[in-house]
This record gives sequence, C-alpha cells and structure tokens, in this order.
Amino acid sequence: MRVVDPAGWPWTVHRRWLPWRPRIHRAVALLWSRVDAGDDLTFVMGLLPSMLLLPVLLVEWTLLIALLPFAVPARLLVRRWTVEAHGRRGDGMLVRYSAVTTGHALRDTAAAEIRRAGAPSSLGEPIVTRVAADDVTDLSRDRLCDGGEVTVACLVQGYGTAKSRDGWIAGRLTAVPGWLSFQPDGGHAPATWPLLGSDDPQLALAGADDRPAVGRRVIASYETPIGRFRVAVDPHVGPLLRDLLAAGAEPFRPDVAWTMWRRDNAGTVREIARFGSRADAELLAENLAARGARQLFWLAATPR
Repeated sequence: MRVVDPAGWPWTVHRRWLPWRPRIHRAVALLWSRVDAGDDLTFVMGLLPSMLLLPVLLVEWTLLIALLPFAVPARLLVRRWTVEAHGRRGDGMLVRYSAVTTGHALRDTAAAEIRRAGAPSSLGEPIVTRVAADDVTDLSRDRLCDGGEVTVACLVQGYGTAKSRDGWIAGRLTAVPGWLSFQPDGGHAPATWPLLGSDDPQLALAGADDRPAVGRRVIASYETPIGRFRVAVDPHVGPLLRDLLAAGAEPFRPDVAWTMWRRDNAGTVREIARFGSRADAELLAENLAARGARQLFWLAATPR
C-alpha cells in the first residue's frame, strides 16, 4: 500500500509474507557500490567479495521461494502478520517500522497514522535502513570532526542579499570547525560569503509549500541574531546537515584572521581588509551586499 505523509512524501505499508527479511542482497549492493572502476586492481579487489556473496544470495532466495508455499498458509491459519512501513524521517534518513499483529487492522491503522502525523506510531520505534550514501555521510562527518573541510550542494534562503531573503539561491555549502560559507552557483569568481550556523536547527522534509522551489529535499530552519536562515539539501545529506551548521556556530580559532578580497572589473584581485573576528567580517559583507556592489568580494581564512 502506497501512502503519502502530510509533507507529501511517499511511504510504503505492507504485510510481510516471506518467512524472514532477505539480508545478503543488501551486503552485495553495499560492496558493489564501493567498487571503483577507474583502477583495474581496485576494481578486481572490490568485485571479489561481491562475487563470493552471490552464491550465498542465490541459496537464501532459493530457500525463501521454497518455503513461501508453506509460510503463506501458516500465516493464514495462525493469523500472525508482520506489518512493515518504509519511508523517511524528518532529517532525510530512510527508516523502517515493523510490528507483529494477529489481526488485519494494523496495516490500515499505520497507513492512517502516516497520512495524519507522518509516522506510524502504532508500529513502535523506527529502525534505520542504511544505504551506500550513508557511508559517504559518515566519512564526511568524521572528516569534519577531525578539523577537515566538507562541501555539499544546497539551496539557501535568507543569507544576506535582498534576493535570497525571500527566494532560494543554489550553490555549495562549505564547513570547517569554526567557519561556514556559501558560494552561489554561476559566475566566474569565487564569490563566497559567510553563513551563520546553529547548534539547534529544525530539520524537516520539504513540504508542499517549499517543494516547487527546492524539490524533494531536507530543510534546516534556524534563527540567528541577524535573521532567519533556511538551508535545503538532498535527503542523503540531511543527517549531516546538523553537523555542518553546528560547525558554523563554533567560535573561531584565535590564530585565524579573516581577509576580504575583491576582484574588480579588470580581473585584478587584491586584499582590501583584514579582520580579527567573524562578526566584523560579516558586517562588512552585509553592508556590501545591501549596497548592491557589482564587484566580487569574498572572505578567506588567513593564519595570523
């Protein structure tokens, strides 16, 4: 059964007829996703574990198909059903709900709860369903924790120019501990602007009002001293978004200064100001944006 939650995102609710959930094919898919075809040795070494699991996959599905004619009548006689629901939670993570029942009403109840509240509370707590993209998210989170830089594609609303306060601007979000910046798409120069972060953003799947502008993305909304910001990313990046915004809310390191650079109409790049704090740098960036400056300006971290 296909149902839609209040935000307009699809869910699947069904009774499970198979004796157990097949697991080996998920391991094959995960190993296959890590195979790099650009290098012959890496390709062979990555392909070998997947090939070794294929016979196990074949045996598992053979057993499932062989047991299915016995499992279905047994479920009908015993009247014990496993009801499952598959969908996305607010931060974009794929989740699965599962519960055993002796009646036929639980599936319809779960579907009604999804339509009304966005989650089937009658099926218990959610179980995270990991895919290959979640491994990439974990690696990015580890890189950020180690002080590295992480960049993701996103849409931003409210970040400093009059145009984006009401609309959405596409670009790339870059985070390192103590610094968050946004570079809009288009143009030939790195017009990068600072973006405030938050330790407590509200994450939610894009609803009907936002979907015409951002599509099926996850939106983080948060308040700052200078206004309200909203950042939209693809669902598989949603679980990482909270970490990216938290990095932007960290204090700057004392050994880092911030330099304002300018590229004029002739293409000449020169330093025009240096700041000791993020607040001073962002104040100038806001003033330049408010005045509609046509030359390109951006900020960069500089060791003291």
